[in-house]
Amino acid sequence: MSVSTYLELYLTLYGWVLYDGFWEIITDTGIAYLPFIGMFLRNIVEPIKSQDAKDASTTSLRRIEIDIIIMFTVVVLAVQPIMTINSTSLGYTKSC
Repeated sequence: MSVSTYLELYLTLYGWVLYDGFWEIITDTGIAYLPFIGMFLRNIVEPIKSQDAKDASTTSLRRIEIDIIIMFTVVVLAVQPIMTINSTSLGYTKSC
């Protein structure tokens, strides 16, 4: 990966290292799993409040299936760091 200024080089490397650190802390403490637990509880409680038990179970299962696919897609594509970066892979290219 090449950048055009020294500041961009420093900030790119700093941002990647900082994000990797945050992601490691969030997953090691379990905070990253709280939205999944909240989704399960919400999708179980809401149908039970509004419907009969038999209808609520099918509605709850459908909602959980849809939400879990969406949440895993977001985690894989947007949240989890896919590639690692180090200082040797960054390079400075003079623009002019």
